[in-house]
Amino acid sequence: MQLSQLRMNLKRIDFKSLVGDALQAQKKEIVEYQKAQMLHGQRADGLKIGKYKDYNYARVKANMNPIAGYGFVDLKYRGEFQRNIGIRFFTDSYVLFSSDSKADKLLTQYGPDIFGLNAEFIKDFATMYLNSELNKQIRKQIYGL
Repeated sequence: MQLSQLRMNLKRIDFKSLVGDALQAQKKEIVEYQKAQMLHGQRADGLKIGKYKDYNYARVKANMNPIAGYGFVDLKYRGEFQRNIGIRFFTDSYVLFSSDSKADKLLTQYGPDIFGLNAEFIKDFATMYLNSELNKQIRKQIYGL
């Protein structure tokens, strides 16, 4: 490939589409990161999801999942809510959701920020998955591989 052809190929790259394709290729991993973030008791804005009001329930939950921290909500008891987490892609965005019957109640109680990755989880996701996928997509568009 000549340098002029490489330059033309680089100019033609649609980075918005490229990022969307890379995210869609990693949808299972995004969902797993969402579940992990919830188990850490964290919301999309980096704050804790909430704190249990009942001391005895907080103790039971801490024994079930110490990762969230003592007394902090992790949105998991039997696991149905997290098992039913999915992702929908749109032209310029994506939405994480749960199709579990408790989803509306939990959204009302804890707010919409229970869904979405926070800066810490995005950074880890990008390092572990997204960067290599973006590189693969860029090479594909430049070299037609």
